[in-house]
Amino acid sequence: MLLPNGCSCSDPTVYPSNWENTGASLKNDWYIQYYFHDPVFKEKYKNGKLFIVKGGINRLKTLSERREAVKIILSELIYLLKDEGYNPITKIKIPPFENNYEIPPATHWLTAIEKAKNRLILEKSTLADMKSCLSKLKTASDALKFSAIPISEISRKHIKIIFEYLEVNDNLSAHRFNKYRSYLMILFKELMELETVENNPIRDLSKRKTIKKIRELLSDKEREKIDKYLKLNFYTFWRFVNIFFHSGARENEMLALQAKNVDVEKHRFKILIKKGSQKREVYRTIKDIALPLWIELLEDAKPEDYLFSVGLKPGSKKIIREQITRRWNVHVKKKLNITADFYSLKHLNIDETANALDIKDASVMAGHTTPVITIEYYALNEKKRQHERLRKVNNSFV
Repeated sequence: MLLPNGCSCSDPTVYPSNWENTGASLKNDWYIQYYFHDPVFKEKYKNGKLFIVKGGINRLKTLSERREAVKIILSELIYLLKDEGYNPITKIKIPPFENNYEIPPATHWLTAIEKAKNRLILEKSTLADMKSCLSKLKTASDALKFSAIPISEISRKHIKIIFEYLEVNDNLSAHRFNKYRSYLMILFKELMELETVENNPIRDLSKRKTIKKIRELLSDKEREKIDKYLKLNFYTFWRFVNIFFHSGARENEMLALQAKNVDVEKHRFKILIKKGSQKREVYRTIKDIALPLWIELLEDAKPEDYLFSVGLKPGSKKIIREQITRRWNVHVKKKLNITADFYSLKHLNIDETANALDIKDASVMAGHTTPVITIEYYALNEKKRQHERLRKVNNSFV
């Protein structure tokens, strides 16, 4: 039984066990016993537990009197422990702090994590991945007998052991480890804000080192091959590929774009950027080279229509990013024997923009707050160009 102030106790037991029956004997000793646990006294008492016996019942001489006394003692005992916060070790009453927890600290940790997830507003793809992560964590937690631990008692050590279990039994990669860690960081942060937990045990759990792979970009011949094939056979996909390539946006941002947020006269469109719990609206530039495709796309679009709905045409239904990935895999990777993924188009455009203008302009197109991320992950040839510029600096010593 959970009690205020971090304490707990076992359910009180009455002896004799048949005290409610007519056959209960008055010759036996009658008493009530229970274990009281206070973690503060774990050094003084074994695991902080104290065995307590309540007597004073045997002075009553009739069965009905003893039964009535037991009922009164049990009722008063529960009230004293739960409602008044009485501690039989310290003999002090500390009334519980009133807090209507949305997710109580005593909630089993996986249940608490699930409830925290349900409070978050996430992209469908992120939510699906998070669900997959929690499913794996449950499997490991069940195997390790951790699932019944209250969320308030889950520590970094528990999480570390769970991750170690998954690395051995489920081949958890360093990349997925970091992804799981990121999800748990978000979920525990939510639980902290609800005052369900006092700290975030994930914060001090180190990330795994991963190998940074070089993004494969399309060659000029591959780009020409894709352009001709898609334009001839899958025009709306070809149009989306070209608009996306010149936009500097992400797939999800383009698929959420509505006609009312496009201003062809000012050569710009407005998108909603989501980074974790942060959201902000920003304008992106419509390049002259792509403007005719935007105008064509808007001809049959109503203001509330998503520009890239079913069939990648304007419509009322918002489609998911996986439809773009699936089209690219089927029509480009398999049919044209090309290995670069769809998102490489953004990297390619950002790198060419950095080459044509400069890294700051490329950073703005990518929607990055500083050029650091642009150089590190998108403008893949910028360091090479920087090297060449530095090499050609002709400053003589004399």
